[in-house]
Amino acid sequence: MSFVGSGGGGGGGGSGGNGGSEGRVLSAGANAGSAAAGGGDGGGGGGVQVRTGAGRVQTLVREDKQLKRIRDSLEKSLPNMMFGYGDTSEPLKSTAAVLGNLAVDFVGEMTKQMVALSAERGDGALDYQNLLFLVRDDSYQFDRAWELKTRNEELRKAREIAFAKDDTGR
Repeated sequence: MSFVGSGGGGGGGGSGGNGGSEGRVLSAGANAGSAAAGGGDGGGGGGVQVRTGAGRVQTLVREDKQLKRIRDSLEKSLPNMMFGYGDTSEPLKSTAAVLGNLAVDFVGEMTKQMVALSAERGDGALDYQNLLFLVRDDSYQFDRAWELKTRNEELRKAREIAFAKDDTGR
């Protein structure tokens, strides 16, 4: 799956123009968010065109408000996580911002790959099996994902047992 610019940026042309990022493959990083669908000034959301495996181009619409909320949440929690992993008690905001961008980009890219895999399989379901299939070659990611899945199941079972005892009055 690759990203294709759609004429965003300063004086870029729409489809068929030579300006902007027309025809250029974009990364999933900051550039992908600035290529607005349909050309024009490239600001205020829009979408990113994605070339699927069959050569079709599909436009993905960004949810700017949701993305901003996620980035704001990460901006607040990442410094504490960084401190927990050995950084200073107040890490640089720019460092936390870079890590936040990397996390959002990684999760977004993995989600896109899971959607594409789900479409290829024909079941349309996004589940842990899709994620495990995508990270199968990276033993660290696979083991961590499997561990999180297993612990989630254990917590779910423990909650069921706890709530079952509460319902019976014991």
